[in-house]
Amino acid sequence: TKGEMIVRPLFYVYPNDERCLDINDQYMVGDNLLLAPILEQDKYERIVYFPKGIWYDYFTGEKIIGGKSMIIQMPLDQTGVYVKNNSIIPTYENVKSLNKNEIDTVVFKLFGSKGKYQMYEDDGDSLDYKKGVYNLYDISFDKKQFAIKVRKSGYQSTYKHIKIVRNNRVLEANWDGKDLILSLED
Repeated sequence: TKGEMIVRPLFYVYPNDERCLDINDQYMVGDNLLLAPILEQDKYERIVYFPKGIWYDYFTGEKIIGGKSMIIQMPLDQTGVYVKNNSIIPTYENVKSLNKNEIDTVVFKLFGSKGKYQMYEDDGDSLDYKKGVYNLYDISFDKKQFAIKVRKSGYQSTYKHIKIVRNNRVLEANWDGKDLILSLED
């Protein structure tokens, strides 16, 4: 809606951080995902700069205090993916096809103590979204609850289940595409 790039250089998201001006081997996906891949053969570590704030290793959940560079070890099957504090990252499990009709579960990975995210959904294939055939959801969480608020409903969702992953804890629920509130308290 704003015409912004999805993949962004660090300086685009952090224009006041002079250290980001010279970094050309790390980038942001949206405002919340920092990618720092290893680009050299036979290397298993690299220096990663983390802008100010709190970051989490996407794979391990390790908390990282930003505003500094760190040497990070990376196994071959992972790349450097870091999530900004208070983010919601939607993913899918066991995707065997890009056919939207085969995806019935959406997984929301929560990082931090509160966050907001707006999720768009359509058939992923046609131009029917131009006719209003799409859904828009406002998703949020805090220490106590996870919520989905349907902002626009114009598409028959294929999602029947949701999973919420937070601090190595998984909460699962059936979902009918309507507003939903789940308790995150033990």
